[in-house]
Amino acid sequence: MPRPTADIFILFSTRFVRLFAYGALSVMLVLYLIAIGLSGPKIGLLLMLTLVGDTAVSLWLTTRADRFGRRRTLMVGAVLMVAAGVVFALTHNFLLLLLAATIGVISPSGNEVGPFLSVEQAALSHVISDRGRTWCSHGIR
Repeated sequence: MPRPTADIFILFSTRFVRLFAYGALSVMLVLYLIAIGLSGPKIGLLLMLTLVGDTAVSLWLTTRADRFGRRRTLMVGAVLMVAAGVVFALTHNFLLLLLAATIGVISPSGNEVGPFLSVEQAALSHVISDRGRTWCSHGIR
């Protein structure tokens, strides 16, 4: 089995935290939006724009990740996600919430829809040796 490096540990740790947050968000987001007084149509619009925005931001970031740098790309995605969370926590202004939802790389579905998975997979292929990439638990290559 390949020996895990610090980069591998960081990639898996951030993925674990992010997927936990996505799962929690999918349960709480609509309840939060109802609690701050948004109507059903506004919540639907916000959730739709979240998915559309995530798709656009993900496409833009992942197609530029190798030129921009994978680590930087992952950090930009994380900053966008944190910024969206801060906006959601600090304001009830619908237009600001729409903006944060659209560019914030958050996922109301509980699944990852942001740029992270494809960039992480590409990064992992460079931090594991060629021989280690094909290792399996049965020792068959």
